[in-house]
Amino acid sequence: CDHPRPGSMAPDPSESYEAAVAYVFGNANYSGNPTPQQGRWARFTRLLGALGSPHARLPVVHIAGTNGKGTVSALCDAMLRGAGLRVGLFTSPHLHSWRERIRVDGLLLSRENFFKAFRRLFPFISPEPELTPFEKLTALALLAFEEAQVDVVVLETGLGGLWDCTNHAALKLAVGLARVG
Repeated sequence: CDHPRPGSMAPDPSESYEAAVAYVFGNANYSGNPTPQQGRWARFTRLLGALGSPHARLPVVHIAGTNGKGTVSALCDAMLRGAGLRVGLFTSPHLHSWRERIRVDGLLLSRENFFKAFRRLFPFISPEPELTPFEKLTALALLAFEEAQVDVVVLETGLGGLWDCTNHAALKLAVGLARVG
């Protein structure tokens, strides 16, 4: 399992894979006092703009709902790959390794490709300490999918709702709704 240890933080996360993973997850907020949603939306919008708007170039199948999002996302991924398309899959949470959240053509994002995307992302997230781990992973996934030149992304919402950062996806081919409630 390549889960970061709680509280682990390297001085320079751009120097190693392990330090980068610790940086992404290092500010997880389990207090129940989240940042107001509108502020998070604006902050993520600025980040995507600084990254060159990868969300505006990637065709997306966007999956939301309360229960079954992961199953619906996995089925969409399998069908699209079965049709011969190169597919990026972004889901959460993970069971064993956070790398389960980002897949290209059914394979976990490699440590090398994670680190490559992270090094591209880091200059833009380091001045934004309030970005959540989910926001950082979403941006990282978009960069990794763009680099992998996927044909389509299957993007599962996080906690969902109007302000979920996955709603920034601009080229929605389809929107799937799993069971709500």
